[in-house]
Amino acid sequence: MMKNKKSFSARRWTIVTLCISLGMLLAMSSFVYFYDPFCYYRIPRDRLIVNNYRFLNAGLTKNADYDTAIIGSSMTQNFHMDLFREELNMNPVKLSVGGMSLEGTELTYKQLMEVGRVENLVFCIDLPALNKNEDKLETYATYLYNEDRLDDFQYLLGYETWLRLLPLNIGLNAMEQMGKTIPSSYGTHSVDSIGEWDTDAKYGEELVRSNYIKNGNQVSEQKLENIVPKMKANADRLLNTIFSELDEQVVVLFFPPYSALYWHDAKKAGYFEAFQEVKKYIVMQMADKENVRIYDFQAMKAILDLNNYKDITHYRAEINDLMVEMMAKDEYRINIHNMSDYVASLESDIVQFEKENESWLKE
Repeated sequence: MMKNKKSFSARRWTIVTLCISLGMLLAMSSFVYFYDPFCYYRIPRDRLIVNNYRFLNAGLTKNADYDTAIIGSSMTQNFHMDLFREELNMNPVKLSVGGMSLEGTELTYKQLMEVGRVENLVFCIDLPALNKNEDKLETYATYLYNEDRLDDFQYLLGYETWLRLLPLNIGLNAMEQMGKTIPSSYGTHSVDSIGEWDTDAKYGEELVRSNYIKNGNQVSEQKLENIVPKMKANADRLLNTIFSELDEQVVVLFFPPYSALYWHDAKKAGYFEAFQEVKKYIVMQMADKENVRIYDFQAMKAILDLNNYKDITHYRAEINDLMVEMMAKDEYRINIHNMSDYVASLESDIVQFEKENESWLKE
């Protein structure tokens, strides 16, 4: 009789423990579902959103209101979405990722096509990214980019949610409720502002120059072995990804305006000509596509002024605005007929920059 009582007590303890555990898991999952820190199920109207694009882009693709997707690296993060609406009559969502790789592009693009809402695509072609080794997507929350509901549990109960983004989100919202000002790099109320870093950045010629000199006048390192074949192969892969399902949609491709100091460094390191050859190759591959517009902003005169930069590649938001205005005016648009002229213009600008800054470039 005593044995049966012990058996009953153990069974009851197991059942109670199991019920409590399941109840806790259900409560945790429900809280994440309704609070939704990654905007995976809905876009919140009033709550502050943690400014972390790596976890938000999957939800934005599904839940934002858009007809245009802007995809790219940090070169796209300071675009103002209202300017696309005003100047280009587009309703955009920004799906940028700092240091975006080919694999990251493919992941984003695949989900974008599955959602099936995009009518226009604005894509930043970062030439250095075409010379990178394969990215294993370790920094992406890949479980958010599919329709497998079992993967939702990784969001509802996972480490990133409960130990990283959710506490930060709740904490920032609590601070805001107490009247504290939250820097835009930490949180935002607008999906248009996700990823922006301009307001917290420091710019200036002296800053860029001193950092360049501290780094031994060599900061834009690239692997030169088989660089052109490798970059062309990656360019083919990128273009095949973009145009695998786009037929009638407008596609805008652009080369971002790194500083003249970057291009000086590229010349010195021996890959400037390789980058320009690959640029021309991409333009030639797109020659027969009437729905494609390509802009070479690397020939902008703004690249000569280092006050526009915080380092040798990253520029002020005003440069992003200027690019949108130029797209609207169809300036700096390149094709197979004028692409050599734009490359020649860039080469001339670099020579001018080197003459004007000869004294410290040789330090």
